[in-house]
Amino acid sequence: IARYEWAIDDGDYVIGERILRQTFARGKHTVKLRVVNNADMAAEATATVEVADNFEDSVLPAPVITAERQADAIYFS
Repeated sequence: IARYEWAIDDGDYVIGERILRQTFARGKHTVKLRVVNNADMAAEATATVEVADNFEDSVLPAPVITAERQADAIYFS
């Protein structure tokens, strides 16, 4: 892998190894990850993030690898 490129919603791609922290407003957001190799060939994955005041366990996306609830946020890995 030569580089990672991230885009949030309709924003431009940003080159970086990972997103360290991202704050989202309430609603649905799109997160895109593009992985590029040394030959400039790319693969892309897209995920939807939904932010709400509360969730029922049945509406969480599957599979969730880990979800850590803290006072100010929920962190997914």
